[in-house]
Amino acid sequence: MITGGSLPIKTEKAVSLALICENTGSLLMQLRDFKDWIYSPGTWCFFGGKIEPAEFPEAAITRELQEELLGQ
Repeated sequence: MITGGSLPIKTEKAVSLALICENTGSLLMQLRDFKDWIYSPGTWCFFGGKIEPAEFPEAAITRELQEELLGQ
């Protein structure tokens, strides 16, 4: 089942996030790279990222998932 919605998150930039879960209640999360120049390196997080100017949140999360899961 796919559902959508929004949740206000206190951040300096607009972001779009995906919460991916199975019917069993398991979550698919991303382990961030261990690079000291990225935000929160080596931590588990949801998939997502910054919303580009004039981009809708739905388009942003689609783009982010393609980049992070498919390498496109």
